[in-house]
Amino acid sequence: MKKQPIGILDGGFEGINIFDNLSKSFPYETFVYINDPVNYPYEGKEEELIHKHVTKNIDKLLSMDVKCIVCVNASIIEYCEDLLHNINVPTILIVDSIIDYVNLNFEQKNMAILGKEYILKANLFQKNFKYNHLYNVISDSFEDVIFDKKVKTAKSFEKARDGLKSIIGKDVDLFIIIDSFLENLNLEFKEYCNYGTFINLSNIIGNEISTKLVNLYNKGKGKKIVISNIDKKDFAEKAYWINKYNFELIGE
Repeated sequence: MKKQPIGILDGGFEGINIFDNLSKSFPYETFVYINDPVNYPYEGKEEELIHKHVTKNIDKLLSMDVKCIVCVNASIIEYCEDLLHNINVPTILIVDSIIDYVNLNFEQKNMAILGKEYILKANLFQKNFKYNHLYNVISDSFEDVIFDKKVKTAKSFEKARDGLKSIIGKDVDLFIIIDSFLENLNLEFKEYCNYGTFINLSNIIGNEISTKLVNLYNKGKGKKIVISNIDKKDFAEKAYWINKYNFELIGE
């Protein structure tokens, strides 16, 4: 039987760590990761234009006969949730996955959620969490540290200290990171925050894949394919912490 890949839908590079980790957890599966760094972020753009960009990438994944699409980008879900729910293959949405996990395992606990300012303002998560106390932590200031290759440096620890000051010393049972690539700063976060559990997005999505898909493979060798609208050199430079991939360039 022809191997069907699992599609990973992203906007920028927010969900790429999930792609990398899933390919290790499911070594027999082929994963196709697609993102849109030329047009992302979508904040402030016309909704029709956002739908056009996202639909293009969904159609590309479907043309590759994916058996499932995992959307790892909260911004895409904010603007295109109806579109995602009408895909004719099983879908896993990172927003729903986080909400279900949190409410099942941490109901009425103290939580801190780390996300971009406009995502936190959209209230995608907070309105659905069942919590005792919830701290919102804006993550925008952390991205440059990663892309500038300053992780585990004095600058990254300074950024973590300043960005997390609202929860330093607070009793937090769960620390929720919305964008998986911020996991590169786990060491810095742990230095300044006293929390019980650090959410593992890759494990949450992996469990959903195991539950939803009956046709998972247990032999052969899976591939890791990246599709992006920037060239391979730029992609590798932007996501320098990720292992090398087979790479396909989207034609405009």
